[in-house]
Amino acid sequence: MGTAVVTGASSGLGVVFADRLAKKGYDLILVARRADRLEALAQKLREQYNVKVQNIVADLGDKAGIEKVVKVISNDDKITMLVNNAGTSTAALSTATPVQKQLDMVNLNATAVMLLSNAVLPGFIQRDHGTLINVSSVMAFHSLAFTPIYSATKAFVEYFTRGLQEELKETKVLAKVLAPASTISEIWDIQG
Repeated sequence: MGTAVVTGASSGLGVVFADRLAKKGYDLILVARRADRLEALAQKLREQYNVKVQNIVADLGDKAGIEKVVKVISNDDKITMLVNNAGTSTAALSTATPVQKQLDMVNLNATAVMLLSNAVLPGFIQRDHGTLINVSSVMAFHSLAFTPIYSATKAFVEYFTRGLQEELKETKVLAKVLAPASTISEIWDIQG
């Protein structure tokens, strides 16, 4: 089994990934901004499944947060899975969305996925074992007037992962992309 890293673990799909992976026997490294929620989830998973859970409180929307997580996961040979799930959205025209908010979305939805993937893949390749799961969206395949930045970032995740699949096809390392449609999540509250 090994250790699975789950980003965006404090809500939505991240909680589901963490619970299901713990149930399968994975130890976990959970990443999110909200320390209280991470600790509550970690405690529940430790008690329910008898697994080890480490929390990293970090905002993957900024450079320092990404670097903090990269530092922890890049040389940990116990990590056998990375789930890049953290993401955000807005429901507004690009011209009505502040540039900083657009940049934050690019950093979280695309840059963090790339850098965290790059942090674990060399070890996965060296050990010829590991699974990378990048969460995209059905909106990667279509953009609406109020989703241009979100759709573009999710298209990046989709095609970045497809490229990795080609790069890794002669190995036993798996790269998967998940493109969910509407899910029950706090992203609806965030995007407005």
